[in-house]
Order: sequence, then C-alpha cells, then structure tokens
Amino acid sequence: MEKIENQKGMRLVLLPVSPVGDGGYNKAVALDIKKLNIDKNDQVIVYNHGNQKVPENFNCIQRPNKFSSERILNTLLLRPSTDLLVSSLANKVSGATFSGIFCGDVMMYKATRKLFPNIEISVRFHNLFSLALKRQKVRRMTRNLKFNFNLFIFSRLESIILNDRKAYPIFINDIEQKFFELMFPGRESSVWSPIVSNQVFPTYPRKPDFVYFGSHAHHQTPGIKKFISEVFQPLKNRWPTINFHLWGRGGAEYHCPSKGILHHGDYNGESIPMAGEGLFINPDLLGGGVKFKVLEWLENGIAFISTPYGVEGYSFKPNRNIIVAEIFDWIKQIESYFKEAKLI
Repeated sequence: MEKIENQKGMRLVLLPVSPVGDGGYNKAVALDIKKLNIDKNDQVIVYNHGNQKVPENFNCIQRPNKFSSERILNTLLLRPSTDLLVSSLANKVSGATFSGIFCGDVMMYKATRKLFPNIEISVRFHNLFSLALKRQKVRRMTRNLKFNFNLFIFSRLESIILNDRKAYPIFINDIEQKFFELMFPGRESSVWSPIVSNQVFPTYPRKPDFVYFGSHAHHQTPGIKKFISEVFQPLKNRWPTINFHLWGRGGAEYHCPSKGILHHGDYNGESIPMAGEGLFINPDLLGGGVKFKVLEWLENGIAFISTPYGVEGYSFKPNRNIIVAEIFDWIKQIESYFKEAKLI
C-alpha cells in the first residue's frame, strides 16, 4: 500500500477535531496535518467539537451534542456515540473522486468506507482500545460499566477496521503496532509518534503536592480515581498539609477542599500550571495512545510520576525526578522521593 503522506492528487482528509487548540487531541491532529503536508488540492473536513476554531480553508461537519438523537441512536446500536453519520459526510463529498483518503480517527471509518467501498483508507488510531481491553482481562482489572462499555464498542470497531485489508493503520506508538503485528503477521502499518525535541531535566518540586492537568476522558478517570483513593488519601492521612491540584474539563467532580483535592478549572494551554510547585501525576492504568502532557513535561523540566503504560511511545533519558512505576508501588516511591527531596 502506498503511504498516505506520499500520495499525489486530491486527497480526502478527515480530522476528528480542529488542529487549532490547546488540548492533547488538538495537538495530535496538528502533528498529523504537518505529517500529511496538506496542499491546496486536498479536501480537508473537520468533525468539529463544540465551538473550536477551524482553519478558514477547511470544511466542517459539526459533531452532534451529547444528548442529540444521533448520539443516542449510535449508543443503542452499540456504536461509539460520536460515529460520523454517512449522510453528514455524503453532503460534503458527493460526486468527488480522491486519490487517497486519510481517516483521522476510527469514529469516521464506517461512514467513509460506506461511501468509498473500494479505495484504500489510511486510518489513524489515537488509542488502541483492543490492547487496553486485553490488558484489562489478563490483569483482572475491574472498571465501571461505562468504561467497560466503551472498551467493548471501540474494540469491536477496531476489529472491523483491522480486518479490512484496504485499511492502512497508523498507530501512535510502537507498542500498539507490535500488538497489531502479532494479530496480523505480515500486514503493513505505520507509527506517527510525537518526538521529544529537547528534554529539559527537572529539579525537585518546591512542595509535596500533586498536580494533574488534562481532560478526564472515560479511559483516564479510572486512574485518577485510583490515585485519589489508594495513593493520595493514605498519604494525606500521614501528612495533612499535602494537596492534590487538578485542571481540566470534567475534573470538577473531584473538587473537595476539605480532603485537600482542589479543581482549578479548565487548562488553557498557555502555560503549565504549578510548574515546579508539585509532583505531576500520570496514573494511566491500561495505556492506549500517547499522553501529550508527558511531552510537555519532558520539554519543560517538570518532575512527574507515571505508570509504565503512561509513557509508552516516548524515549527519554532517565532522571531522578522522573519516576516510572506501577501504581500499586506509588506510595513507597513517593514517600522515598519526598524524603530525598526533604519535602516531608
């Protein structure tokens, strides 16, 4: 298969969010745009989320809101609620002929394949939920019903895509690519992963506090909740002055000043909040994708602790202020670290 970035002529490029924005998803899409080397011949369509700004030369399909009939129907049909409707895409591409198609997320694949049954489609996987599901089963990690439902429906969709021999998968880290190769020996695929361009070595934080910023998507919340209940609260009981600071959409549910948990609103992306003030956390329990906040931490000298899954896809030099450990070992690791830093 010819790689999408090398194809000539008019390409159809479908993006799951705007490449303009401060979120990790926006930044990932912006890197994809750069990789594709978009030119005036390409038709670019953004499946826009909310009121995000979209480049003037890009077309737009507005994503249905959370309680729309489209999303409810998708859920009832055991599809991702944000699955792109065939009619919505057809209105934008009717009668067009393309030399190649880039489908920027799995939720746009079915509509694209329905309209273009014979053309090769390059499909971008921002997370591989099939791998996360396998890890969950093998490690016997129980999760809430909503999380399990999403793992199931996205894994089922991924299975359809990966079994399509006219679909060319593009993964976000080599771990996910290797998982694919185990399932489909000999099949071609690519990895588009962000590069740590300039690692800055962090120093000890000034306080024994914890910091998290970013969205609280369904595949991230289990780790945050586990950190609060099994790591932060036991440490808070021993050292009452420590606090946990959160930024990001969806984090307000954790706000509880009496327990030392403080949500400060959305992360605006302009500067890293509390840089150097506390130990940043990345409690990723199952992996899947690349956490763009880790890239920002590595390039801005932020001390952090992460699970091994949370740093998949990154290559960086070891440092005493970068702790990588399974979450069940975090209390011991953090106690030792804060004592070494003379913070407790």
